[in-house]
Amino acid sequence: MKYKISFLSLVAALTFFACDSDDNAGNNEITLDTNYIVSDVSGTSKSIAVTANCDWTAVTLSDWLTISPDAGSKNTSLSVTISKNEGEKLRRATIDIIADGETLATVLVEQNGYAPSLLISGGTTEFDYKGGTVSLTIASNGDEWEYTNPAASWLTETDKTATSLSFSVPFNEGNERIAPLVFKLVNYPSITWEIAIVQKANTTVPTFVLPETPSTSEINLGNIEDQSFTWTAENISDGFSFIISSTQDMKTPVYSLETTNLQTSVPSIALDLALFRAGIASGASESLYWTVKPVNAEVELTKPVETRELKLKRPELATDATHGDMLDAVFAPDTTATDVSGFGHTIQRLFNDKIVKVVYNKTYRRYEAVFNPKGGQNANNADCFKIDYQTDQNFKDKLADGHSFECLIKFDHNFIANPVNYETKFFSTQESGGTGFMISNNGTSSRVNEITFLPNISPTPSTTSVWRWGASTVKPDGETYYHVVGVWNKTTQKVQVYIDGTPKIAGGLDAPGDYRPSSATSNWVGIGGDPGGANFTNCFIGRIVIARIYDRPLTDTEVTALWNQLK
Repeated sequence: MKYKISFLSLVAALTFFACDSDDNAGNNEITLDTNYIVSDVSGTSKSIAVTANCDWTAVTLSDWLTISPDAGSKNTSLSVTISKNEGEKLRRATIDIIADGETLATVLVEQNGYAPSLLISGGTTEFDYKGGTVSLTIASNGDEWEYTNPAASWLTETDKTATSLSFSVPFNEGNERIAPLVFKLVNYPSITWEIAIVQKANTTVPTFVLPETPSTSEINLGNIEDQSFTWTAENISDGFSFIISSTQDMKTPVYSLETTNLQTSVPSIALDLALFRAGIASGASESLYWTVKPVNAEVELTKPVETRELKLKRPELATDATHGDMLDAVFAPDTTATDVSGFGHTIQRLFNDKIVKVVYNKTYRRYEAVFNPKGGQNANNADCFKIDYQTDQNFKDKLADGHSFECLIKFDHNFIANPVNYETKFFSTQESGGTGFMISNNGTSSRVNEITFLPNISPTPSTTSVWRWGASTVKPDGETYYHVVGVWNKTTQKVQVYIDGTPKIAGGLDAPGDYRPSSATSNWVGIGGDPGGANFTNCFIGRIVIARIYDRPLTDTEVTALWNQLK
């Protein structure tokens, strides 16, 4: 055995130098705060407080102990470091504290011997068909270990540290299966441990519901009216909960319904609305998520509920070269409308029936408002949009010095096959004066039910109210979209109406005089109906894509350009 002793310790032992003097040699005193140290196989460090009235040295004959410092004066402390025990047996050593050649204190050190070992412990290792989690604890005396897993195709490692190992046990759709895990120490391969993970067979009656279509390919919402969803199911009789969520954990549903069928259809505008509310821009892509569950939450499924990604692209919107400079209403999927003209009017919704909806028109690449009042054609107080200009004198002045109205519209009524004996207003500000569009019923049988632009112009200097009937000769057929522009030119004192870019009144209709505004209680523009005091009147059934007002009489060339832009 190799011994270690300091030079100072040797001198002290041989020459017996006194702490204070030879006469006081017998009065040296040394005490320690511990006289015993025990260590495991890996070793440790221990601090010992020394109380003394003299100089002292610390001596050990064991090379697996390190003392620092190995000499001191009076009260101090020393550190004992114990190295790892590579042997299998317990070992002992002493540390002597010497003063004037006399051992006044001794420390006994014991350290356990090393033996390679491997111990695997943990929780459940047997599972039913539903699966679960395996958590194992590894004790190996600090030695590196490894394992083999021949069932790695279904038993998946999820976490590994020096002292632990975890696995995920998935759903089992078939027979019983066993994963025999074999552990061993890397440096001592003969030290092994075996454990088996067992999962029982799925012997229950199949009960499941699985999403089928659509696939995960991207869907352009601008190309479809509705999106179909299908799924398969076994042994579910109470029906299904169909859910679309903006998050994969399905905790933020944006659309849901219950059904007994194995399929459902969702309007594309509903999906578009979810993306719109999430701040996704037109033409941009984003994902939603969908799943189907049994309505009866107590149904025990033999397959996990699956969540399917739904990749969507919002419809692209047309980029217009021209906008109305007094009003330009743009509809949105949430049934709101925004004025993008320079006036920036607030467009209110007067939704009494609450059945106005907004859909995407893929032909014109715009959102259109769909009006279907419960009272039918010519209903009062139905759902409409309102632009109030009661306190906006600038707006009133601009109407008075000449103006143009533009509308892209479809009527869901065939006025050719089924004429009506009343007026229908769809974009106007008419009440005891004013201007705007309507379907006429002016008492002349040959002109009944034509698309008409009707400003109220009083001949100068007379104050008599005169409606200038800018009739187009076009009666809506209930199928066609019409691009309609009505113009009142104060300078030329003419009224003109255009259908699909073509002027319909040869030379224009004479309209001399001054513009007579609507009554003070009806200074607002209606989209979908006509102002009648605080309420709407003469509402219509149909669709409006564009509703614009211009602060000037548009020319033939400008109207043609607007029509060509739409084409």
